Amino acid sequence: MKRLLLLTLPFLVLLSCGRAPLQETATVSFVARPDLQTKAVSDGNTVNQLYVCVFDQATGEELPQFRTCVSRENGGFAFSLNLATGNSYNLAFWAQAEDGPYTLTDGDVTAITADYTAAVASDEKGDAFRAVETVTVDRDMAVNVTLTRAVAMLDFLSDESLDNLPGDVETAVTLQGGVAASYNALTAVASDPLAEAVRFDFAAVPGDELVDENYQYTRAAFVYVLPAASALQKVVLTPRIGGKVGAERESTDVPVAANWRTKLKGTLFTY
Repeated sequence: MKRLLLLTLPFLVLLSCGRAPLQETATVSFVARPDLQTKAVSDGNTVNQLYVCVFDQATGEELPQFRTCVSRENGGFAFSLNLATGNSYNLAFWAQAEDGPYTLTDGDVTAITADYTAAVASDEKGDAFRAVETVTVDRDMAVNVTLTRAVAMLDFLSDESLDNLPGDVETAVTLQGGVAASYNALTAVASDPLAEAVRFDFAAVPGDELVDENYQYTRAAFVYVLPAASALQKVVLTPRIGGKVGAERESTDVPVAANWRTKLKGTLFTY
């Protein structure tokens, strides 16, 4: 009996020494909020869904087990992840309206597609935000994330008052050249420019009045797009007053950029 015990003990010692130590984790709590101090005019409230992907900073590889989708509450997006201590991570964030024009493949923020086939003018659901945050985990920690607009805004301002127009006023917007169909929230790269024109169908004008550079304007329309270039080749606004379609207003080589508002001003409803 003693002999059997002596032969067994070395095996138990070797087995014990070969066991890998468990890696410690810490809880990282995130709160992400849209930055509304931008050149766009929207309040960003339609953005109610946040997608998050986590990447190992050393290798650049995504860790798909941490893919997250959370809803907005109290003006922000809150969630927590248990991440290994001693490591650094890059987190990519994408925020959008749940029923907006953007689709993610299995929650992958590097594979976002835009579909404008059902788009209408002056619709806040085209708004979207993104961010990238780097964290080094050494303890439980809290991280605040600022989301910035990933889209460009085109804002159409007419020098006419709606009070002087004969009937309800609607507008449609058509964009040609420079609108992206794909987006990577990690790299902030918009790609796959659409060859065909993008149409935002007729909708009631926002109609709010504002002063810009000491002139009084009425907002005729606005649209959001993912810009694939620094300028759109052609932008067309079409008014419809009392059910009658009016003359188109066309602009060419219109500058656009993410997180920026491009204003197109003039007499947009009538000549």
